[in-house]
Amino acid sequence: MINVQYDKNGEIIIQVNKDGALNLITYLSNLLESKDTHYHLMTPSWGGNELSEELILPNSLLVNQVRLQLVE
Repeated sequence: MINVQYDKNGEIIIQVNKDGALNLITYLSNLLESKDTHYHLMTPSWGGNELSEELILPNSLLVNQVRLQLVE
């Protein structure tokens, strides 16, 4: 599980369980190894399965898409 939320103070909160942390490490490692140029992580309602749709923190907004991209 990877869960991304945005709170009223402008903070982005990323919560992961063990599997989610390993998946995130894999995405980032693949970027460094030039296996992909970017990744779109999305909630199921946005057509993906990488991000959780569960709103965990009160008074925050769920982030439905995250793009991981390596820049030079």
